[in-house]
Amino acid sequence: MNKQKYVTLTTWQSKRLIVAVFIIFAPYLLGGFSRIADVQASVALVRIDLEDQAALDALAATGMQVYAHLYTQQGHSFLLAPADESLQRHLIDRGYSLRVLDADITGKEYYLLSGMGDNMRQAGGLADLLIAEDNQAVAVLTPEQSQNLLQELASLGLKSMLLHPYPLVTAPSRIAPRLPDVFTPSPLVQEMIDQVETSTLYDYVGDLSGEWQVVVNGVPYTMSTRYTWADSAIKKATRFAYDHFASLGLNTGFYTWGSPDGKRNVIAEQPGQTQAGRIFLVTAHLDSIALNGDPYTNAPGADDNASGSAAVMQIADILSQYDFDCTLRYVLFTGEEQGLWGSWAYATYLNQIGENVEGVLNLDMLAYNTPNSAKTFELHTRYANSSDLAIANLFSGVNSAYNLGLTPLILQDGESFSDHYPFWQRGFPAILGIEDWSDHTPYYHTTNDQLESLDMNYYTRFTKAALGTFAHMGCLLGAKLSGTVLESGTGQPIPGANVELLQSGQVLRSTTTQADGSYQLGLVPGTYDVRFSALDHLSETVADIEVLQGQERILDASLESCIFVKQVSFSFDPFRPQAHESVAFDAQVGSGDPPITFSWDFDDGGSADVQSVSHAFEAQGGYLVKLTANNTCNVPTTTTRFVPVDLELFFFPLIYSSSPN
Repeated sequence: MNKQKYVTLTTWQSKRLIVAVFIIFAPYLLGGFSRIADVQASVALVRIDLEDQAALDALAATGMQVYAHLYTQQGHSFLLAPADESLQRHLIDRGYSLRVLDADITGKEYYLLSGMGDNMRQAGGLADLLIAEDNQAVAVLTPEQSQNLLQELASLGLKSMLLHPYPLVTAPSRIAPRLPDVFTPSPLVQEMIDQVETSTLYDYVGDLSGEWQVVVNGVPYTMSTRYTWADSAIKKATRFAYDHFASLGLNTGFYTWGSPDGKRNVIAEQPGQTQAGRIFLVTAHLDSIALNGDPYTNAPGADDNASGSAAVMQIADILSQYDFDCTLRYVLFTGEEQGLWGSWAYATYLNQIGENVEGVLNLDMLAYNTPNSAKTFELHTRYANSSDLAIANLFSGVNSAYNLGLTPLILQDGESFSDHYPFWQRGFPAILGIEDWSDHTPYYHTTNDQLESLDMNYYTRFTKAALGTFAHMGCLLGAKLSGTVLESGTGQPIPGANVELLQSGQVLRSTTTQADGSYQLGLVPGTYDVRFSALDHLSETVADIEVLQGQERILDASLESCIFVKQVSFSFDPFRPQAHESVAFDAQVGSGDPPITFSWDFDDGGSADVQSVSHAFEAQGGYLVKLTANNTCNVPTTTTRFVPVDLELFFFPLIYSSSPN
């Protein structure tokens, strides 16, 4: 979970912000609101309550800067924004409910706090709270206060996030994720869930939190910190994650944010089969922090958030073995602890290019649970947001349907302290999955957040629930066709054989057999024709194979050996014939089971179907003579040569290599 970047809003930056606000609202100021002379030097922090979406849209249309768009547990929302006196009056004149929280933002840092009510009351004795309602508050600090005070707040179990201005953007209306409210457990998803291994999660968290050395770019390295501003360390961590995803065969890359040095998120994609434009994300933040020491050198962050990152890595390990109709993306962010920088940049980018992201499952702190206590976890959504709730209800349903033994709490509180929040701000459905905050790790944001403190049984169950949820989100091809392709007579496996799924003669899906002749295809339930083919074997098509939802259909094939016709060529004499002169053509093949048939096309309307033939061309010109050879394997092979008739040539004749049709 996040905290601050050590920066201060200087007087110079404040003045620049005043200019920006003036420019943004210039059209309003010049059109009926002319009190420009009233603009003061100071800029205040104000709260703007929003009555409805239209009120938000009107402000977003101006491109105004805000610190945060926050939600209450009663379903209301409000903005925190910098505003000079002129802007404040402008907003009031247009009917907005506005309250000044801090008269002058110069030299101030504002932090959003979240936690339990009792802890929040204790925070009021430590920091100046400008807002305190529900389980969230806004604190104002000076840079001199921030480091020590934030450590004290973290010791109370309070999450903190430095607020930084960003342009308010109206998110477009998006299609709600098409997720099942009630679903039948899938044997295929159960198979996936069963592959989540406690030992693997343990190893991955240990890798990321510096328990032992790993290899990055071929060199041993210990990840003692993943602090975003520790340039070398975060580059090593992101490279390690990149290599992991790439080793699974996923389309893997970096998304760079920030300047001038540029930090990076790790993005890995598993394209969907027929609905690739529908995209689902499972995310976590890779970076770490420790407030009780030097985060540049020691911030293991085992629970926060090696646990979420390792879960994403394990989920990718397993789901990458299966076929999905929609596109799955595995995303690890950096800059989360400094104010969600990496996820802000990526969510904004996806919004700008119009990507159809139907759901985001964000995982942050999954692995701490007090021994022998209830195995409770939290799912955070916006209030009464049907799209968020669809994902949360699916998560809860997966936990029940697959008997994972956890207790979910769906909290419609607009929790804003992790990387799902920027996706909300850009209109994408998203939820946060996190350990029970009333029983969260006591080592939060400290150097003691280490592997030994985790409840691996709880963590494994949580990861299984997340995997099952993401599998059901991603348009799982919920039926399976598998089998083995062998050679008739010998019973030997045929590696590399083609298995094609057809409907109405069109190939819908295909795969090839493994070294042992086995294959498997994920598919939409239905009835198909299945065609098996392999080099030097007769093909076979099996019609009307029905595959049912949640079931695996076994279909084996036995292909008869048949040596294809290969290395087809021909010669002709004379090499430069005259018009009307008889030319002798003779065909040759390198291999192929007899009988072999031949078919000639002389490019002048003439043809023949014997191995050797004589043919006369009636007119001067260049002719492309084509020979096709075939046998009972029915894999025809062709070759073509240029025949110059009555031509003076100053170049070598063109010879075309043979190839199957």
